[in-house]
Amino acid sequence: PHIAMTMTSLSPLLIAAGRYDEAETRARDALDLLEANLPPDHPFIAFGVNNLAAALNARGQFREAEPVFRRLLDIRRAQLGNTHEQLGITLNGLAFALAGQGQFVEAETLYQAAADMFARTVGPQTSETLQALTNAGDAAEAAGQQEQALALRMQVLASADGGEFAPDSSLRVTARERLGQSLIETGQDPQQGLALIAQAQALRAQWSDGQHPDYLMGEVVLGWAEAALGTGQDVLATDPIEATGSRRATRAVRALAALPAGPDQRRWSGLTERAMAAAWQDGDMEGAFYLAQIHLENETGAAIRQMTARLA
Repeated sequence: PHIAMTMTSLSPLLIAAGRYDEAETRARDALDLLEANLPPDHPFIAFGVNNLAAALNARGQFREAEPVFRRLLDIRRAQLGNTHEQLGITLNGLAFALAGQGQFVEAETLYQAAADMFARTVGPQTSETLQALTNAGDAAEAAGQQEQALALRMQVLASADGGEFAPDSSLRVTARERLGQSLIETGQDPQQGLALIAQAQALRAQWSDGQHPDYLMGEVVLGWAEAALGTGQDVLATDPIEATGSRRATRAVRALAALPAGPDQRRWSGLTERAMAAAWQDGDMEGAFYLAQIHLENETGAAIRQMTARLA
């Protein structure tokens, strides 16, 4: 068991290093050893199941991850009762797996359950609680429930600003950006929405060299917002897309193209649509077509193929 625990402990480190395939292999081998040598209710089993579930989520194997997370949830409840921080963590992971399969309504419900669990165990104005609510808002938006997403995002920003988070903390920055998106998408207050998104990006610029993925993702959202409101600024077109024009929407396309390739691009599938929408609205047909081409084989392939057909 101790050898197996050492093996499974490597899995989170491999995930952090981006070595997802190896993380899954280690987690599976370790869990097999643990199950062969320990009773089913041993705490080490839960540890092994957790690491396998996390590795599957990291690889984007969401359909495989779902039953592993459901098993883990049953184990956690049997061992820890119905109120424990670990239940919130497990609910969050299961919701992520469901969202990855497009089951956004159930994912939102589970994210909210995770937020409720965190609020009861670690506090209502903690990063755990507010991040789960942020995730719930994202799931609601993906499910087409724009008013629900708006309400959740207003709640998150109010709680984040009323808490003890630094002004440039990731949580407060993200809360501004997400609420800004909802204000634009619902038509509640597009100008305020653009202002919030611009504030978020200005805060990121204080610590970013312009190449960090979070900053680049923020550029995509800001480009989308400005194009949506028709306020895109002229900018000089530079590599990697020389021929796509010089408007702000093109910067959104360039920012997405500059994000590093690899499994983590799954996180940016929604940004692909925003960047394409920005280019489309700003009359940057070449930029939209370029983006469709370079992301043709990504998980957003179906939507991109539709856009490619429209641009062809």
